[in-house]
Amino acid sequence: MNNILNSELTKKLESYFFTFLLFELFLGGSGRIFSFGFVSLRMILFSIALIWFSIRFLYESKDKFIFRVVIYFTFILVTGVIVGHLNNAPKNLIFIDIKQLFFFFSIICFSICIKTKEQIKKVITTIKISTIILAISYLICYSLIQLNIIEMKPFYNCLSVKWLHNEFMFRGMDGNFFYKGFFYLGIGIFFFLFSKPSFKNGLITLIIYVALFLTLLRWLLAITIIVFACSIFFNWAINKFKLAYLKSKEMVFHLLLILTMTIIPIIFKDFYITSLGNKQESVDIRKQQIEEVKSEIFENKNSLTLEKKKEIKPLNDKNIKNINNITLKDTTLEKSKFNIVVGKGLGIGVPIRPVHMELTYLEIFFKQGLLGLSFWLFILLYCIYKFKLAFKNNIDLQNILPWLTGVFIVYLQSITNPLLVNSIGMSFIIIAMIILRKEALITQNHTEQ
Repeated sequence: MNNILNSELTKKLESYFFTFLLFELFLGGSGRIFSFGFVSLRMILFSIALIWFSIRFLYESKDKFIFRVVIYFTFILVTGVIVGHLNNAPKNLIFIDIKQLFFFFSIICFSICIKTKEQIKKVITTIKISTIILAISYLICYSLIQLNIIEMKPFYNCLSVKWLHNEFMFRGMDGNFFYKGFFYLGIGIFFFLFSKPSFKNGLITLIIYVALFLTLLRWLLAITIIVFACSIFFNWAINKFKLAYLKSKEMVFHLLLILTMTIIPIIFKDFYITSLGNKQESVDIRKQQIEEVKSEIFENKNSLTLEKKKEIKPLNDKNIKNINNITLKDTTLEKSKFNIVVGKGLGIGVPIRPVHMELTYLEIFFKQGLLGLSFWLFILLYCIYKFKLAFKNNIDLQNILPWLTGVFIVYLQSITNPLLVNSIGMSFIIIAMIILRKEALITQNHTEQ
């Protein structure tokens, strides 16, 4: 077996497979773009990666940290399933929650495929290329619609077919639309922002930013600007707030970009507000989620009653074709107390969102309690710690800062969108954690046990 694992052919095939896997993650949205009925390309790639790299991990890896993280996560996952089962959660809803969280085990694949400086550069190159593809593709589509070369109605109908309707969302019929993969515009932009100051990188950055602006993702746009502004301040702070540093090529480059990024929304404020439309409904839905979770925790009401079931809006998960398919037995759950440590368990929802909530941390706390929140807090703190360690060991900021800012983007965006607990955001968090760790380890010239 060792001969097969260490052969040159195997290593080449693994390299090609990993590159393909990365492009699918960065370009494929939530993974349903390329699907074959219930099975998607992402599921197939993930299954192959999990089986093959688990074998390699067991045979040759001495990485105790990754092993411990996997055990920690498995314990939390199994606990959530047991608690959900004890609280009579429908099995199909437990499965849907597990399926989404199970992607975290891709950490085994990433830990093996991202070990050297060359492999880290490959990941950076892949995310840069993917971001450019997303930005230019969107700007081309938007421009062709504005020029009436592409008619909006047929375009809308094409992307609103059953198997794609969860990937695309339209902001009216003026050409603005949102694709789940556009989330990576807000992450990939930092790999150009923190690259060597040049006209080329500045131009690419603005192209990506304009595309992000036109998607009307207001929260992601705001987070991107805020995180970038904080990064500029951080750069200035580590240079002891020297006024001379403000005149450096790097700082001038960043200040010009942040100024442009701030001015664009101000100039086109009316266009933005008009195109965005009334978002009160989505605000009300989020408020209702909070109220229903509070009701479940403090008033001990049923998670889902038959009366409430009729009020629920269509779900965004392909695994539940119709909310009415959930039987009376499934929906009249026995009363169960909320446990602050382990939550109510996987598969338990609230009337307005019986499956997934947009408010990620609310869902984690409700379903997995402080135990679930502690895991994701640990991952965040670990990334910050490894960034600090790499920085102290004189790793160039442009090699590590984009990863940390990307982590902040995912965690902040997850306040109102379920990114952290699905493959879109989770994959980046895992990759960032491993790369920040590897940067520190490469510098220290020793292997962390």
